[in-house]
Amino acid sequence: TAGFSEKHACCFEDCKDVIAKAVTLAHPKDDTMFCLFVDASKDHWGIMLTQTDPEMLKKRDIADQGHEPLAFLSGTFRGAQQRWAIIEKEAFPIMEATIRLKHFLLRDKGFTIFTDHRNLVYIFDPERRAVNEAKHTSDRLERWTWRLSPFGT
Repeated sequence: TAGFSEKHACCFEDCKDVIAKAVTLAHPKDDTMFCLFVDASKDHWGIMLTQTDPEMLKKRDIADQGHEPLAFLSGTFRGAQQRWAIIEKEAFPIMEATIRLKHFLLRDKGFTIFTDHRNLVYIFDPERRAVNEAKHTSDRLERWTWRLSPFGT
């Protein structure tokens, strides 16, 4: 144990304790509601998938809803993505989740999406989209709407 003193051993144990107390992912349960939290900024996006008792979702305060984390994903918009419209950036984490978390999200009970971007309701209702929306934005959202169809949206 050359160079590994009692001080180092204590520090190592402290590190193990911190890791053990970090967020632990839950195992999916069939009787829960899956909740997909998505957000995006100008440069980055994030996803958190949780599960909770469906009755707990009726509680107003999210801290009281008993969410258990199932997965976390995040990333940076790169290249042409950096020039996307805000609605595209806000919708992107949903699409990314349907690809990378498909094994969780394709289920009979479905899942609930939580977002801070109210305009995302239009991705599910093309008839209500903005008339002045750029064609390339409209086309991309239309493709994404089709990609969401297996998820019962």
